[in-house]
Amino acid sequence: MITNKCKTMMTVLGASFALLYGASAISAPILFFPQTSFEDDDLDYVIDNDNDGKISVGDDLVAYFKINSTFDPNINNFTPIPGGELTGIAEITVTGFAGGVFTFGAMAGGMLAGNEVIKLWFDNGANTFGLNCANQAACAGAATGGAHYLTASLEAGDSWTAIAFPGGDDIATVAGGGSTTTYAVVNFDTTITANPFNLPLLSNSFIGSGNILGGAGLTNGATARSDFDFTINVPEPGMLALFAAGLLGFGFANNKKRQA
Repeated sequence: MITNKCKTMMTVLGASFALLYGASAISAPILFFPQTSFEDDDLDYVIDNDNDGKISVGDDLVAYFKINSTFDPNINNFTPIPGGELTGIAEITVTGFAGGVFTFGAMAGGMLAGNEVIKLWFDNGANTFGLNCANQAACAGAATGGAHYLTASLEAGDSWTAIAFPGGDDIATVAGGGSTTTYAVVNFDTTITANPFNLPLLSNSFIGSGNILGGAGLTNGATARSDFDFTINVPEPGMLALFAAGLLGFGFANNKKRQA
């Protein structure tokens, strides 16, 4: 009985998306009510601006990533990204380090602007991004291809922090560490400031967490790997269905006016 209800809910959700977004809903990442999480693989580069071998205030951290699937965090029903790849970049600067905790702000002089810290692109073409990209420039090019999907920024009240484990502030230690060794745990709370795909959102909050893992074996200059989950809040299917019905009613009324 519960399974049938879930199937009905997802059918309504899918129908609502199709009505709202037309054919693009077929190829775009699938969203779940009440929350959708995005699971990814990352390559992380540390730009050691003061050349001290440590991750310290003023250093920049840049991540290139591919989101492999979306899922409902309440039931972990991982659904692969259909029709293409969803990729992105994150750019942040270390603004503080005390008591083993890093704080970060938006990075200046990178690919993002102002307070932007995360940007996603959706590509219906060939999958081009992988953790084996040749170098940072190649990773950046592969991660930023396609249609602009979403941008998140650090606005007033937002935060991006990391709790460093032993050795987590030493660049060489992290770069030489194993791919399953955790060197820091990251949490961020950002604000969606651009939504060109018109994703249905209950709020503009874009939150996430993940682990910074060792970079041993990487041959493209990356310092570390990381594994993150991002989460957005999605309206319930009934709200989407009502909205879709409202759009249809509006179109029908306009047709009647034109026929009069």
